[in-house]
Amino acid sequence: MPNKKLLILGCSDPKRESAGILPALDRYDGPAYRVLRKFLREQQWPEDLSIAILSAKYGLFGSLKGIENYDLRMSPSMAGKMAETCSTTLEKWIRSGTHKSVSVSLGKDYLPAITPGLSALGVQPEVFSGGIGQKLHQIKNFLNGAPSVKRDPAIVEAGTGRTMYFLPDWDDLLDPYFDFEKDSFSGPTREERRDRHCSVLMQPKRMSDGILVSLAQQGSSKGPLRRLEGTEDGALAPLPLRSQFGLFKSQYLFGDCGAFSYLNEEQPTITVDQAVSLYELYNFDFGASVDHIPVSKVNKDGVLTLLSNEERQKRVNITCNNAKLFIETAKERKAQFNPVGTIQGLNPGQYAQAIGDYYEMGYRHVALGGLVPLKDDEIEEIVRAVDSAANKLKSRPWIHLFGVFRP
Repeated sequence: MPNKKLLILGCSDPKRESAGILPALDRYDGPAYRVLRKFLREQQWPEDLSIAILSAKYGLFGSLKGIENYDLRMSPSMAGKMAETCSTTLEKWIRSGTHKSVSVSLGKDYLPAITPGLSALGVQPEVFSGGIGQKLHQIKNFLNGAPSVKRDPAIVEAGTGRTMYFLPDWDDLLDPYFDFEKDSFSGPTREERRDRHCSVLMQPKRMSDGILVSLAQQGSSKGPLRRLEGTEDGALAPLPLRSQFGLFKSQYLFGDCGAFSYLNEEQPTITVDQAVSLYELYNFDFGASVDHIPVSKVNKDGVLTLLSNEERQKRVNITCNNAKLFIETAKERKAQFNPVGTIQGLNPGQYAQAIGDYYEMGYRHVALGGLVPLKDDEIEEIVRAVDSAANKLKSRPWIHLFGVFRP
């Protein structure tokens, strides 16, 4: 979308100390970032807003780029050395014609890194000045001046008597402008093509109750949640997934952690903090906790290896512990999505027991994982045991079956 406003913030010394990578907008925990996150809990990300960050370690990059925790402070000499690369990045963002204005909230040691690049482009930025309180006030005014839509959390309860179906997405795009006579796409590269998602092209028909998007895309260069290098326009603002998939108000956006993508690892490759951050930033209606599938065989270095019952039980325990941490983290951050507790088990009894345990944790939405490799009668036995346990609870939770679409 052209005519966006670009806001450039300096990194902050306070950071979330969790391991692994987090979107930079969630990693930094200074006052400006807390103001931003509070705004985004109440409002959807404004269509005309782009946010970039200037960091002593990573240079100038889009705020959605995943970064690790670090401890490094900018110095005047460092800012001078990174001015050239900052200029290249700014030129990429501004010459495209996407951004009509630039606002800056940076300390005096940071400004020299971007001033030459903006001057060369003929851009006169709005520079927020004064003390911390004054800058925060200017940031709030900047955000409140952007056209945005109030964020209304989805409310979906059990007991509707209707089965819901979510279409799993893995970049299911089509090019409606493909030239069949010339056998050519509408653009030379995927980024330049006029691709549309299949659910959009099917409108006005309603294909499903929503789209299921996997965080496994974070480890790839494919999909709307794909890994970001930091200088792409897509790293400056989250892709509006609801419009990307053409969802109606009665449809939902459901995220899961893509446990099949790390079957061969001892631990999930996605952290609880990372999952909560991504679900929240991309306005998911439902977000599944981070699970680990207790398969009986894994492929290690090209060799099929059997897992012992002890190793499989360890994965069940990891799943349960992550579920507890997941809902606690979501509550602590006042996340607006519905936490979905993913359950894994080695037998029907374990799945049934977990329903009560997860209910006690606070879950009112749960999902049964690890069903895909099982036979029909094995799945049915698990579902019957879970159904019986759910009926004994004070209120019946909403129950999803991951990966199952069999009559």
